[in-house]
This record gives sequence, structure tokens and C-alpha cells, in this order.
Amino acid sequence: MTIKTLNELPEETIDVELTIHDESIFTLSEDLKNHSRLEAKYLRWFAQAAKKVNDLNAQLEYMLALVTDEICERDKVSPYQRSEIRRSKAPLDDRISRLKKELNKAIEVKDYLEGLTKIWFGRGFRLSELTGLADRFMFPEPKVYGDGSKKFESAEDRMDNAFEKLE
Repeated sequence: MTIKTLNELPEETIDVELTIHDESIFTLSEDLKNHSRLEAKYLRWFAQAAKKVNDLNAQLEYMLALVTDEICERDKVSPYQRSEIRRSKAPLDDRISRLKKELNKAIEVKDYLEGLTKIWFGRGFRLSELTGLADRFMFPEPKVYGDGSKKFESAEDRMDNAFEKLE
């Protein structure tokens, strides 16, 4: 999916995807599992938007050169006046105006998606912190490895203990 305007962005979906589900350790775990995939989707959208901006900039430069050439040939302008024509008369052409409007829309989409990617980076950090906190609640005692002299509780007991401490 390539985003062309901000109206095409599924805002409700974005809001749902950005929500951190902290109802239980299992929902946090699911969020953590899905986070990279969702973050990659937004990074891909941002990369596509940035490419569109670059492509439109190149088209605009080409169109400016083309329009400048047309004006110079039509008005028999000397080569020394080309830069003045490029600055003053070429931007008044409808083709240039349309490209600039399209470029401005593309920049708006790119900037919005860039902001969303930064939000996703923050979401990933918060998810890591929350799962780390939940892990500390699930394993309040030091973890002992080695000769196996320490017995661990079952996963269900650890979950029950974790939720009791959270309440």
C-alpha cells in the first residue's frame, strides 16, 4: 500500500496498533512479538513517501529546465538571461505549479509518517520496559542455575504471584 495523501492513512487502525495492551503479561508478550512487524510496515510507508518526495523533486527540476528552455526559445532570450527566466517566469507555468502542489502534499505525508516511525520507536522502548517490569514481578527471587538445588515454581504459580503483586 502506497500512501498518497493523509486522507488515505487508516487513522483508526493506527490508533489501535499504537495501543499497548498491558492487561496481562500475555498481551504484553503478544504486543512485543507483533511490534517489529508493525514497525516495519510504518517504516516501509515512510520509505515509500520519502522516495516519492525525491522523485517529485527530480521531476520538478526536469520540468523547470524544460519550461526554461521553451521560454528561452520562444522569446529568443540570450544565454545570460536563462537563470533569471528560471527564477521569474518558469515557476509561473501551470505544469510547475501542479508539480509543486503534488510535491507539497507528498512532503506532508512523508513528515507525518516520519513522526509515526518515531512514535513506533518509542512504543518499542516502552514495551521493552513494561515486559522487563513484568518479568521482575514474575521472578522476584534470584534465579539460580547450576546444580539444580533450587526448585522453580510452575508457570501458573508465577503468573498468580505476579498479578497479586501488581494489585
